[in-house]
Amino acid sequence: MQDEKKLPGFQLLLPIYERGIHLETAEDRRRALQGWVFASIRIDELMQGIVALTEDQVEFDVFEGDATSRTR
Repeated sequence: MQDEKKLPGFQLLLPIYERGIHLETAEDRRRALQGWVFASIRIDELMQGIVALTEDQVEFDVFEGDATSRTR
């Protein structure tokens, strides 16, 4: 959570690896890891205006967890 509103969100994480290193195994990746880049994303901001951007051609359903049932 990034703010006092405690709105739902998630973090994207991207590993940064040393250049020129083969990353075929988990051990290769551990050795070559130099750091992380991350972004905190709030769901309300991510989805704001998305229907208009797709010109109402796409319908979205967003679920939390493994289940795809609607609870209200």
